[in-house]
Amino acid sequence: MRVIELDARGWKSPLDFLQSLAGAVGSCEGHGMSPAAFVDSMIWGGMNRVEPPYAVHVKNITSAPKEVAEDVLLMVTLLKEARQERLQRRGDDIEVSMLV
Repeated sequence: MRVIELDARGWKSPLDFLQSLAGAVGSCEGHGMSPAAFVDSMIWGGMNRVEPPYAVHVKNITSAPKEVAEDVLLMVTLLKEARQERLQRRGDDIEVSMLV
């Protein structure tokens, strides 16, 4: 499985995290910068150059401000929930995850 590493060192805001994620997965022009937009593109597909299976590993999260860490943890949860929803709706499991 492909592992995409993101380094939280230097992130000052949740937008820094989302912009790093967008670059790492190759989000298309016009891709939204919200957790919901990333759940749509990563789990439901069709908007990123990087296709599953892959795992995003966020390093140095303890270096980031609390607000950023909370957004990363929210994304971890949302991706897990969306993956389960896809399995229930479509009957297929999409191998996308985020780890800290």
